[in-house]
Amino acid sequence: TLMIPAVTPLLGLGDGGPPSAEARLAAQHLYGSGSLLEVFAFNAERFVGDAADVRILSYAPFFLLGVVIGRSGLLTRLTAERPRLLRLRWRLLGWGLAVQAGALGLAVAVPVAREAAPTLLNVGNGVLGLFYACVLTLAVERVGHAWWTDRLAAVGRLALTNYLLQTVVVTTALYGYGLGWYGRVDFLSGLGLSVVIFAAQVVASHWWVTRWGSGPVERLWRRLAYGTS
Repeated sequence: TLMIPAVTPLLGLGDGGPPSAEARLAAQHLYGSGSLLEVFAFNAERFVGDAADVRILSYAPFFLLGVVIGRSGLLTRLTAERPRLLRLRWRLLGWGLAVQAGALGLAVAVPVAREAAPTLLNVGNGVLGLFYACVLTLAVERVGHAWWTDRLAAVGRLALTNYLLQTVVVTTALYGYGLGWYGRVDFLSGLGLSVVIFAAQVVASHWWVTRWGSGPVERLWRRLAYGTS
């Protein structure tokens, strides 16, 4: 299953490859000034193209990896696994950076292989995500229960709700049917906006969990999946 990200770009069933400069400019203009229906139609078309390219399958291994880690019991024996995690974190960092550097180098040096670069970047992102998770896990294991770990845990219990809220807030701020900031926000401004949004979600998630236990979308998902909330 973990070979899916490497295989999908070779199938070549969709539109293939990164968009041209003209396509990127057109997309930026539409996102910055288009209506809600225009943006929805454009994103739906892109989604269909990605689905036809089987590119969406490149994310499946990361979900499965999370299931494997959860069922392995690793998170319940962090103290015993700490030496192994300490060694693994730097390997994950090195592997993730190497894959991403290789993907960028491939895109520049071998134009015919440029279609594989986005998928390789996704693989590198996934490995770096494991590095971040490893570092955070070690930090939590070291300090034990603290006020900040409890609040991060609350954010995790509302993961899907928070993801959807981020989508609503950020797209409203960036897209033309909202504030229209798309293409006008520099790196530092975007980073600041991200910090503010996440900080608000930390506070809101802790408040919600102390009163209702789980998020509204999580309850709906559980009811649809298992018939119970």
